[in-house]
Amino acid sequence: RIEARLDGRDWLMGTFGIADLESYAWLAGMVRLLPAAFAGKPRTAAWLERVRARPAVAQALALSRSADPAASWSVGPEINRWG
Repeated sequence: RIEARLDGRDWLMGTFGIADLESYAWLAGMVRLLPAAFAGKPRTAAWLERVRARPAVAQALALSRSADPAASWSVGPEINRWG
Protein backbone atom coordinates (compact mmCIF):
# COMPACT_ATOMS: atom_id res chain seq x y z
CA ARG A 1 0.00 0.00 0.00
CA ILE A 2 2.79 2.42 0.80
CA GLU A 3 4.44 1.78 -2.55
CA ALA A 4 1.20 2.70 -4.33
CA ARG A 5 0.57 5.67 -2.03
CA LEU A 6 3.99 7.11 -2.91
CA ASP A 7 3.31 7.02 -6.64
CA GLY A 8 3.88 10.60 -7.78
CA ARG A 9 4.59 12.00 -4.33
CA ASP A 10 7.44 12.17 -1.83
CA TRP A 11 5.37 11.83 1.35
CA LEU A 12 2.42 9.64 2.31
CA MET A 13 -0.12 12.45 2.63
CA GLY A 14 1.47 14.79 0.08
CA THR A 15 3.47 16.80 2.61
CA PHE A 16 5.73 15.44 5.34
CA GLY A 17 3.81 14.76 8.53
CA ILE A 18 2.81 12.40 11.31
CA ALA A 19 1.82 9.64 8.86
CA ASP A 20 5.41 9.53 7.63
CA LEU A 21 6.89 9.52 11.13
CA GLU A 22 4.57 6.85 12.50
CA SER A 23 4.97 4.62 9.45
CA TYR A 24 8.74 5.05 9.45
CA ALA A 25 8.92 4.05 13.11
CA TRP A 26 7.32 0.71 12.24
CA LEU A 27 8.88 0.04 8.88
CA ALA A 28 12.52 1.05 9.37
CA GLY A 29 13.25 -2.02 11.47
CA MET A 30 10.93 -4.33 9.58
CA VAL A 31 13.18 -4.19 6.52
CA ARG A 32 15.55 -6.55 8.36
CA LEU A 33 12.86 -8.87 9.63
CA LEU A 34 10.96 -9.20 6.35
CA PRO A 35 13.33 -8.19 3.55
CA ALA A 36 11.26 -10.00 0.93
CA ALA A 37 8.30 -7.75 1.74
CA PHE A 38 10.37 -4.74 0.69
CA ALA A 39 11.96 -6.25 -2.42
CA GLY A 40 10.93 -4.53 -5.63
CA LYS A 41 9.58 -1.47 -3.83
CA PRO A 42 11.84 1.37 -4.94
CA ARG A 43 9.46 4.16 -3.89
CA THR A 44 9.24 2.74 -0.37
CA ALA A 45 13.03 2.38 -0.15
CA ALA A 46 13.52 5.98 -1.34
CA TRP A 47 10.88 7.21 1.11
CA LEU A 48 12.62 5.43 4.02
CA GLU A 49 15.84 7.20 3.06
CA ARG A 50 14.08 10.58 2.79
CA VAL A 51 12.54 10.20 6.24
CA ARG A 52 15.87 9.07 7.73
CA ALA A 53 17.57 12.10 6.15
CA ARG A 54 15.22 14.61 7.80
CA PRO A 55 17.26 16.63 10.32
CA ALA A 56 14.90 15.95 13.24
CA VAL A 57 14.77 12.22 12.48
CA ALA A 58 18.54 12.00 12.16
CA GLN A 59 18.89 13.89 15.45
CA ALA A 60 16.44 11.57 17.22
CA LEU A 61 18.21 8.47 15.88
CA ALA A 62 21.53 9.88 17.08
CA LEU A 63 20.12 10.00 20.63
CA SER A 64 19.43 6.28 20.63
CA ARG A 65 21.13 4.13 23.23
CA SER A 66 21.70 1.61 20.46
CA ALA A 67 24.34 2.15 17.81
CA ASP A 68 21.82 0.76 15.34
CA PRO A 69 18.23 1.58 16.38
CA ALA A 70 16.72 -0.44 13.53
CA ALA A 71 18.30 -3.56 15.05
CA SER A 72 15.92 -3.23 18.00
CA TRP A 73 13.35 -4.96 15.81
CA SER A 74 15.68 -7.86 15.09
CA VAL A 75 14.76 -11.13 16.71
CA GLY A 76 17.06 -12.04 19.56
CA PRO A 77 16.96 -14.15 22.73
CA GLU A 78 14.37 -11.85 24.33
CA ILE A 79 11.76 -12.95 21.77
CA ASN A 80 11.09 -16.00 23.96
CA ARG A 81 9.60 -13.71 26.60
CA TRP A 82 6.70 -12.91 24.30
CA GLY A 83 5.82 -16.46 23.36
